[in-house]
Amino acid sequence: MPGNNLTSRLSFLKQNSKGKATLEVNRGAFGRGELPGWERLGEFLYRRREYLAADMPVMNADDGTEYKRLLFYDTETTGISSGTGTFIFLLGMAWAEQDRGAAGATTASRIILEQVFASDYPGEPEFLSYIGRRFKESDLFVSFNGKSYDSHLLRTRFLMNGMDFEPGEQYDLLHISRRLWGRLIGSCSLSNIEEKILGIYRNGDLPGYEVPERYFSFLRTGNAELLTDVFKHNRQDVISMVVLINLIEKILSGESMDIEFDYTSLGVYLTERGISGKVSGKNSQKAALGVQHLVKGFEKGDARAGRFLSIMHKRNGQWEKAIRIWHKMAEKKSPFAAIELAKYYEHKRKNYGEALKWVNKCLSWNIPLSTGDRYELIHRKNRLFNKGKRVTN
Repeated sequence: MPGNNLTSRLSFLKQNSKGKATLEVNRGAFGRGELPGWERLGEFLYRRREYLAADMPVMNADDGTEYKRLLFYDTETTGISSGTGTFIFLLGMAWAEQDRGAAGATTASRIILEQVFASDYPGEPEFLSYIGRRFKESDLFVSFNGKSYDSHLLRTRFLMNGMDFEPGEQYDLLHISRRLWGRLIGSCSLSNIEEKILGIYRNGDLPGYEVPERYFSFLRTGNAELLTDVFKHNRQDVISMVVLINLIEKILSGESMDIEFDYTSLGVYLTERGISGKVSGKNSQKAALGVQHLVKGFEKGDARAGRFLSIMHKRNGQWEKAIRIWHKMAEKKSPFAAIELAKYYEHKRKNYGEALKWVNKCLSWNIPLSTGDRYELIHRKNRLFNKGKRVTN
């Protein structure tokens, strides 16, 4: 019996007299139609395609350019590392089929969901060749943790087969999901987001950690039914990404949503993108929406929002807005606010007595202080005391 890795499997197929029979079994399981809907494309390559009744959002780069060809993708592999011994045997993809509407306008009429399967290790070159052509047709690649994992593994597999591969610009839904819901729901695994945010519940879903053993068992036995749950798991991953990105884009665009999210984290994200992006109306809108979320986050009692907003106002010279925020934060005994007020009165107003008052007030609150804050307050107190003496004299 071959071991559960690429090297031992290939060695087994080469040396063991049963290798040829095993290959025939693995091909034949699909060729006999035991798993309906699969189309054979090559010696070890199979494809299944369906159409989804779902919307594809309009995505734009920071400079306002619209992405024309989004591709969602998700891999199923023989391990969790992105090293050379991990084999991709299944790739799920989804993209919008483009039709020409009136006056030649391009419209997305439907979403195609496609799964591509390699029934054994020797089929990797034809598997990669097929998905490589599909990737070249797209300009934005949407995944869930693909930027950190799937894209690196794909690059490794292409490199090891002597093929060029560059997945292009990535949009990883995990990263923005953590900003939106990480502080609210804890784990931002796709399954947890499905249940707590999307209202999707997988009944009897195969856990991801069981996927490799299902494939190994298929290789040993040729029983294609072992992979039914793997295909369902991968299919749902892709569908959930399509649903998730539509929700996220509605939130990012400021549409009224009946769903809770982290206003502060999203506000910081939108504000920073709006400020750092190229000058355009869309970037201005992002920044303005970001400020709105930050205000709401601060109203909900999130000190992070007050900190970010006040520093932004400070840098823009909007001192009255910054001071109002610091006073509200100081009511809740914020060392940050007290220090900022002390800085303001010392450097902008030259009112050393008022600055010293805020330092002493903070020290009198009898609250835990970080080492940095304590040092800052004591150092500032001594300096202000000396400045005050010079003014008096």
